[in-house]
Amino acid sequence: DRLYSNNTTLTCLRGILALIVCIGHGWQALISPQFGLLNWDHAIFGISARLAVVAFFVLSGWSIYISVQSNIKQHNLFIPKEFALNRIFRIFPPLIIAISMTLILSYFT
Repeated sequence: DRLYSNNTTLTCLRGILALIVCIGHGWQALISPQFGLLNWDHAIFGISARLAVVAFFVLSGWSIYISVQSNIKQHNLFIPKEFALNRIFRIFPPLIIAISMTLILSYFT
């Protein structure tokens, strides 16, 4: 089915957009202040990061739509509890790792 076949492409695009956002924020926080905030690079990276955020949210909405459709296809109806549990078990482990790493790094700095 074509709807579900591009999930890898969608994930890769979202990853690239997330990297653009990280690079834009890093540039604006670490590089631009060294040269002044009114330079062209600050504006370019700021606009790029904002556009990447919007595109990331649009693609994330599409990804959720595909996930809901997959749930419906699997059970012939939408089961919100199963959908929510799948999302929680997918999102929470990396979230807990990220929060833990942040707390550990903030303790040592």
